[in-house]
Amino acid sequence: MLADGTRLACAGHSIRVLAPSGLLSFVAGSNTRRGNQDGPGAEARFDIPSGIMVDPAGNVVAVDTDNHALRLVSKAARSARVKGAGFADGQGAAARFFLPASVVVTANGDYVMTDCSNHAVRVVTPGGAVRKLAGNRERGFVDGQCPIGLAVDVGDSIRVTDYGNHAVRRVTMAGAVSTVAGNGQQGYADGEGAAARFNRPSAVVVDKEGTIVVADGDNHRLRRMTGRHVRAAPRRARPTGRGLSRASLSPGSWRWTSAGACS
Repeated sequence: MLADGTRLACAGHSIRVLAPSGLLSFVAGSNTRRGNQDGPGAEARFDIPSGIMVDPAGNVVAVDTDNHALRLVSKAARSARVKGAGFADGQGAAARFFLPASVVVTANGDYVMTDCSNHAVRVVTPGGAVRKLAGNRERGFVDGQCPIGLAVDVGDSIRVTDYGNHAVRRVTMAGAVSTVAGNGQQGYADGEGAAARFNRPSAVVVDKEGTIVVADGDNHRLRRMTGRHVRAAPRRARPTGRGLSRASLSPGSWRWTSAGACS
């Protein structure tokens, strides 16, 4: 949600904007027609865009999941393909991803992505250079399995929901990975660090005080984390709408509102 109350959303194969008045309009793409095409507004084509952010320049950055790409939609509503498909670091179209899931923007303007099926976290500079931050294409609990949701914490580290390992991980911008909560075993339990249990956590948000709220997907609950301690989230920290729908759990769909709720 932007400062003026406008909301951005991925719907079908398009990016749409919902004004505070309730007016829903397209920014780029088509609701029903998938594809992989750059261009202005409705001429652009996406294939299941998911995570979405606004960068410091006011451009929309979207993860185009089934096109294995990161897409930039300028303020003039023109789509450009920032990256390519597979697994390779490099510049621009030479880089490759495999089913990326979400994206966040760091304080210095870099984009950090979860490259889900490559079991990696990647960094993309505003100039288009791609490098691996953590993970090595091999699933497991040492470097993470299927990272999905991302959030930037108050120290500019990345909090990652490790969906397949039922854990929340911390990745520094130097690439150091540590487990904040969970231990690879699915379940449901509040507690400190490895004593906590999740069941396929997906989205995550961090407020300005450093409090984390995690969408604990298959437990159909929101969990609040302070430090490494996990507990059930209070009523005010919940996605807008009714219940924990799959849409509300999707990566990139949450932000903190000024009232302290997830939106």
